[in-house]
Amino acid sequence: MTLEQKINEGNPLCNQGWTACPTGAMGAFECVDTMSEPRFLVYDLWSCGGCNYAGIGGTDCSSIAGSDSVSCQVGKCVVESCRNNWTKTSQGTCAFNHARKR
Repeated sequence: MTLEQKINEGNPLCNQGWTACPTGAMGAFECVDTMSEPRFLVYDLWSCGGCNYAGIGGTDCSSIAGSDSVSCQVGKCVVESCRNNWTKTSQGTCAFNHARKR
């Protein structure tokens, strides 16, 4: 059982649909929307799909290499667009364009 599961098991600290994630301070937590649906505007890019504390789960969507615009949809990072000289791939990531335009 993960720390996230232990915190949330049988102890509804947060509203339904939100997850109590540890913050690092002894016993402290924050309520995070880790499983947003696309129709909602509230989501946490830094804890997509689970608590992103000390590598115990979740993904920081804002750290996807080359991404310009990202979102968290139903627990998965979605790249909306890539920065200049990067191209969105069929796998939903961004790849650097090695060929230089003249």
